[in-house]
Amino acid sequence: MSLPHRIKRFCLRTKERISLKYIEYTCSHIGGGKITLINQGEYPYRIANAAMIQNMLSSCLYVLANGNIPHISLDDRRAGFVNWDTFFEQPFNTKIEQVTKKCDRTIGYLVSRMHIAWDTDKLKLWSRLYHNLVRFNEPTRTYMEQDYQQTIGDTKHVLGVLIRGTDYIQTKPKGHPIQPTIEEVVGQINQALDTKQYEAIYLATEEKEIEEYMRDLYPGMIRTNKRIYYDKEYRDLYNKNQSTVIIDVMSKRQESFKEQSLYYLSSMNILSQCEGLVAGNCGGTCLALLMNNMKYKYTYIFNKGLY
Repeated sequence: MSLPHRIKRFCLRTKERISLKYIEYTCSHIGGGKITLINQGEYPYRIANAAMIQNMLSSCLYVLANGNIPHISLDDRRAGFVNWDTFFEQPFNTKIEQVTKKCDRTIGYLVSRMHIAWDTDKLKLWSRLYHNLVRFNEPTRTYMEQDYQQTIGDTKHVLGVLIRGTDYIQTKPKGHPIQPTIEEVVGQINQALDTKQYEAIYLATEEKEIEEYMRDLYPGMIRTNKRIYYDKEYRDLYNKNQSTVIIDVMSKRQESFKEQSLYYLSSMNILSQCEGLVAGNCGGTCLALLMNNMKYKYTYIFNKGLY
């Protein structure tokens, strides 16, 4: 049986019931369960974001489908770049000393792309993989729990809203989902508020102007956690170079990639624990959906096609 077929069979077998014990058993009986090092990604990720996590999940699935057990430690780390263990535990609690081979691909055959937002079967599969293979380490968990309490506290009925701006709006990256306008997002927020008496709106955005606009529109309802806003610096760079992307701005900040990654991951964690979600389709939205594990009571993800 060819490798793509083996991976598809693996996905079908684990689609409804996936657990660490089941994966370990499958690995040990398919190919001896060799500890395989995932030391490269599709891109040299500087920060821990949705793209990095989804890439590592895909690579883990590839390793597992070959009957082995993944260990993640990226090689291409320049000064300041984060690594997997900066924020996460190893999926199977393996040690680097146990590694006996290297993964021969930078990404698996099956990839979690942004279309999973509307594909229930794929979303269920990748959510289960996420919850079995991605575990935050103790310092990260502690920070995220404190951040959640400071931002949301005991408020129960919270609508999560994610609005992307900066490079997504300016450069319109080919093949990426078209983002909604602020007016379109507000329209959907108002519909959500008509369906339920939400006590608060948690806003995830990288633009300060968007936050200020939303606070004026929904006085007393907007919640935000500690974060960095990039819109002013992005505009300054974009005026000089119209191919500027958000990572270019991040690279010039005084805050480390680790600090910026932590704010982002904590924001997605809060978003994933909201009762409802209104969002444009982007990496952060997909990560929030995986973290939420099909538990949102209300969702509206914009589907406006691709740039």
